[in-house]
Amino acid sequence: MNSIVNRIIPILAITLCFLATSSAVADLTGYRNAVNAQPSLLSFYTFENNFNDATGTHNGTGVNNAVFGTGVANSGDFALSVNADGYVDLGNSTDFHFADNSGTISAFLKPSWNAGGAPANPGWFGTRTDTPHASRYSLHVRNQLNALDKYSSGVGVANAGATLVTNEWAHVAIVIDGGVSTFYLNGQPLNMAGNNGALGGTNASTTTQIGASAPTNANEMWRGSIDELAVYNDALSANDILAQYNAFNDVPPPPPPPVTDTILSWTFEGDGSGTLADTTGAVPFSLVLDGGTAFDRDSDGDPSQPIRYDESDANNPQGGGAWLVRSDYAREDGQSNKPGDNPQGILETSAFTLAANASVEFDTGGAGGVFQVVEAGTNQVLAEHIANHRSVSLTHIVMDLSDHAGKSAYFRIHDNVSGGWGHIAIDNINYKGSNIIPEPTSLALISLASTILIRRRR
Repeated sequence: MNSIVNRIIPILAITLCFLATSSAVADLTGYRNAVNAQPSLLSFYTFENNFNDATGTHNGTGVNNAVFGTGVANSGDFALSVNADGYVDLGNSTDFHFADNSGTISAFLKPSWNAGGAPANPGWFGTRTDTPHASRYSLHVRNQLNALDKYSSGVGVANAGATLVTNEWAHVAIVIDGGVSTFYLNGQPLNMAGNNGALGGTNASTTTQIGASAPTNANEMWRGSIDELAVYNDALSANDILAQYNAFNDVPPPPPPPVTDTILSWTFEGDGSGTLADTTGAVPFSLVLDGGTAFDRDSDGDPSQPIRYDESDANNPQGGGAWLVRSDYAREDGQSNKPGDNPQGILETSAFTLAANASVEFDTGGAGGVFQVVEAGTNQVLAEHIANHRSVSLTHIVMDLSDHAGKSAYFRIHDNVSGGWGHIAIDNINYKGSNIIPEPTSLALISLASTILIRRRR
């Protein structure tokens, strides 16, 4: 038996290790889906042994020694590979000029030079007139590998500090919004500096290049690899950039934020006699036990009205003048500790399903009862607050019900005490929850590992 276990445990360990690291494996399909999902996508160059635009709009032409190397996803993927000796010519299409001064360009970049080892600042994309040099915009990595630059003739350089590493891939994007630019590195926006203004001018001879800022400026040609370059004719949001980067790293998108609202509310307001219905009217309280007129009005009240409603005093968090529900007590002067609080009784709502992140809060006073959350069917008490305040002033209580999401439950107000302070007062019950119920986490592998380890010890 031990020999079998000895073989199983290493296999399990390898399996668990694989599961722990698989999320870091590049998901090129997910990334491309995220890129193609953007309605403003203008051109997309994946460099799968060609220089074509995946959208079919602006195919490129390899110039000089523009070749294909290993892509960002490694095995089976290709990228543009140049060493200041080639680039991809996209022609002089005005689509890349961003006439409204808004657009986005993103790509994976892998510089091959060591910090300070390039003669100038290598350019990875540019829309520029070659002679004389006049850039609408050109994008560069600083030769020290410590900054990203955007140059526009007549405007100057906008830049952001960024650390790139020799022979390592980085996801770089620039968002131009009304001429104002923001660089992103690996999904995160960077602080901008320099002359971050409008783009430069254009003319009929302005051309666009991948892997060069200008066709004849070898000092500013790219050294290394470029992959998955996308151009959009609109400014993408920070969330869009991060979502694409996360898609490549197989990071699931964050869940939508829970919508936590007051779902049910009981204020006991009315025409002077109050009401037991919640504000939706769907889940009212009902008298299920009235042991000796516990929730009756005082002896001078209407015997046909079984529930006692009182005006709260000025110490109520909601202020004086609000209505609350209270089990009967001996005197009208608030001296509830006087003899006579003998009757007991129960109010209950109908059942409803507890939402995710559920909670209930309310104001309560007295010292002779309990507020409970009870599971329907089993009648198990899920949560409760025992009123022991011995005061006519109300105290605000909050109860967390998030551990019971999805259960069918009801609220119960129970006057279960007789004698001095033998009553409970309740007001302003607010039940809250969200629209998301978390799914349970699978523990199958952990359980399997535990089982094996237990057997081995035997």
